[in-house]
Amino acid sequence: MDFEMLGTCKKLIANRAAEILSHKRGEKHVHPNDHVNRSQSSNDTFPTVMHIAAAMEINKRLVPNLKQLHTSLHSKRLFPIAEND
Repeated sequence: MDFEMLGTCKKLIANRAAEILSHKRGEKHVHPNDHVNRSQSSNDTFPTVMHIAAAMEINKRLVPNLKQLHTSLHSKRLFPIAEND
């Protein structure tokens, strides 16, 4: 595991949480280890961060693009579609 990346992820989350709470970045109102990790093992928190990021990107980019592809292919009738009675 890349511990430098893990530390960066925790700091980014802590800074964003501080912004949401109307504090400035880096003021340590939200501590990267104490608050973000809640003192859990990084072996638990890092994969969770990656899964959340992947799910967000799938919903934001992949699904809309697949829908657009489906619409485009359907409009061009590149594939015959069986009619349902």
